[in-house]
Amino acid sequence: ISSGVVTIIGGSLTDQYSPVSGYLPDILDSPPYAVRNGFAFAGIAANGSVHTWGEAAHGGDSSAVALQLRSNITAVVSSRFAFAAVDSAGRVVAAWGAEASVHGDSLLVGTALHQLVASEAAFASIDQATGGVVAFGSAHSGGDVLHGSKCNGYSLQLSANVTSIAASAAAFAAVKSDGTVYAWGNPHAGAGVSSVNKPQLAGVSKV
Repeated sequence: ISSGVVTIIGGSLTDQYSPVSGYLPDILDSPPYAVRNGFAFAGIAANGSVHTWGEAAHGGDSSAVALQLRSNITAVVSSRFAFAAVDSAGRVVAAWGAEASVHGDSLLVGTALHQLVASEAAFASIDQATGGVVAFGSAHSGGDVLHGSKCNGYSLQLSANVTSIAASAAAFAAVKSDGTVYAWGNPHAGAGVSSVNKPQLAGVSKV
């Protein structure tokens, strides 16, 4: 990798896969510069560009957002089926992969964020300006916080004063400045729990 040459091991690439270009300009070999999801890889080069390979439909093909990925990318976050790229200002500049996993990403593009995390099929973060949670992707995995019916009734609670968030396979949990916790997404993955229905979740500093 230090020479900028990537060798792919483990079988031939078929038409459903997007092969990486033969030469990558100095992809760094330590996190967060080399990222994988369940089906593809993304590498950040020393010049801030992103290069992907693997199953095209799940992020191996980033040609649709190639312009946004050509420079100034400092981190790539992966769900199981997609990727999201963040620039040096903490803004999501592009998301690509399975459509259900990136649905609604336009709501976040250009927004300065803090702590972008991912479940298997959704992404969530904290808006630096408002302190509220922003999310996109599959609503069943926590990708909708705008509609109360999609986030276990916690839309208002998630709209401000959030200090940290964490992800499970299909849910997210947010900690607020008052130490309360609210979890949304799939109930089988920990959603629907809060400091309201579990009073013992009080004075929490981090999940």
